[in-house]
Amino acid sequence: MALDFIDKEQLIAAAKLAKVLGHPLRIQILHLLNQQTMTVGELAHLLNVEQSSLSHTLKKMREFQLVSQRRAGKEIYYSATDSHIIETVQRLLDHEAHVLQNAPHHE
Repeated sequence: MALDFIDKEQLIAAAKLAKVLGHPLRIQILHLLNQQTMTVGELAHLLNVEQSSLSHTLKKMREFQLVSQRRAGKEIYYSATDSHIIETVQRLLDHEAHVLQNAPHHE
């Protein structure tokens, strides 16, 4: 039986995406933006981070299509873009909850 390999370009792109998702702040941003659209200022206040730093983080997340932005007057609103990413993050969190509780994994 021949094994199926992942296309090299897709594999590299997925690894880059995993690296972007591999930061706690970015996971928290996705979690919050999945619940509600927010401005940089609102997010910065909630997360207790500088707006300039957060803007850089959001730019990186936009590059990977993790968040989208919408301008309304002077404000820019951010929202979570892709339900696949939200589901993936939630599965990561569910897995980690199982690990932390030493609970059996689902088959």
